[in-house]
Amino acid sequence: MECMQKIEKSASVFLILTLMACFCGFANAAEKLHLRDLVPALRDGPAITKLFKDQAKSKSELKLADALLKKNRKIRETTLRNFEAGTAFVRGEIEDEATLNAVIQLLQLSLIKVRKDVRSRQWKLAQKEIAAWFTFAADFPYEESSLIGLKVAGVIRSFLLDEIETMVKNSSDELAKDGSLRVWFLKVRAPWPIDRMLTSEARRALPPALLGIAGKVAQNLQKNPYITAAEALEQVPGGKPKDLEILKELWKPSHIGDMKAEITRIGKLKMQLAANEYALKTGKKALHAEELVTAKLLDQVPVDYNTGKPMGISTQ
Repeated sequence: MECMQKIEKSASVFLILTLMACFCGFANAAEKLHLRDLVPALRDGPAITKLFKDQAKSKSELKLADALLKKNRKIRETTLRNFEAGTAFVRGEIEDEATLNAVIQLLQLSLIKVRKDVRSRQWKLAQKEIAAWFTFAADFPYEESSLIGLKVAGVIRSFLLDEIETMVKNSSDELAKDGSLRVWFLKVRAPWPIDRMLTSEARRALPPALLGIAGKVAQNLQKNPYITAAEALEQVPGGKPKDLEILKELWKPSHIGDMKAEITRIGKLKMQLAANEYALKTGKKALHAEELVTAKLLDQVPVDYNTGKPMGISTQ
């Protein structure tokens, strides 16, 4: 009897501890990442930016790169793990200039690491670093739901695309032989959640009575992101442009141009990676983009958003 009571007591304690552990796990899962924490944690930010711009090619620069990576190893690795896991973060912090600078400096440090990996032909490590940032840039505009969120995501992807283009230009045969960069890049996400951004910005700027109209404008942009907010507003019955001028500033021709340029740039890179691999495998250059699809190196022919037509192989 005494033994049974001990067992029952132990079981009760175990159950309580298990429930506590689950509760703590849920609590931890609910915690959000503070991007502002990068500001005090990141060391020698200006030196990172200078070294990034100088390309870090000399012996002294390479030595400095190693030192900066060592100093910031913990914050870089921890942040990238959060990016890879899709950890949510606190909204609005990116609007602080110091926080934004720290994010960009951490990105530059990551790309310094990528260049180091590329020099040693560690393609998988370079790709992993870039992929973490692409994941962050894809999640960021949804979490932030603001115009600055869209712009920051675009800036981050621009840095990443610069680096990939340089890799492809300087190491096309090696990357084609491996093939993993092409496979990963076909699935890369580069979203522009314009409707979500406009709805969120409207809630901050407009009175409740006008949010219904703003919601319809957002719906129109979701259906066709290649029209401006002003054009989307004109399609809403009962819209009051004078009271909704702020909406017109949220999605203008310049924003559409940035989106089209990025999508086209990504499409060209996909085409380039596929064309390089095709040439290496077949010993000849593809004459038509459809050949790359037939060879299963592309899932579809990318569109050139400057012309609105499918890209030709001559684009390369």
